[in-house]
Amino acid sequence: MFLHHGDPKITSTCKPTLRKFEVIATADAQDGWQIETRKRLSGKMKNYTYKVFIDPHGTKYYSLAKAVQVGFKASAADDGRKTRHQKLKKKKSKAE
Repeated sequence: MFLHHGDPKITSTCKPTLRKFEVIATADAQDGWQIETRKRLSGKMKNYTYKVFIDPHGTKYYSLAKAVQVGFKASAADDGRKTRHQKLKKKKSKAE
């Protein structure tokens, strides 16, 4: 006997899923794009931050390369790599 979705005997067994990230900041970029900075709340990479690029239609891209392919115009400020490299250089110069 198969139960159909409209039958009153069916109860939901799905647990509500908790978000595994926290949105730290949301910034407006060019032409309606938004950039969310998120922090991971669980797993091996807990407390690490990452960026999500959201186009004007609401589609989310988790890499800068994919966002650039569909029309996002990247800059060093959007990437975050420039600041990381500067921090590494400062650490190396202090150690010497």
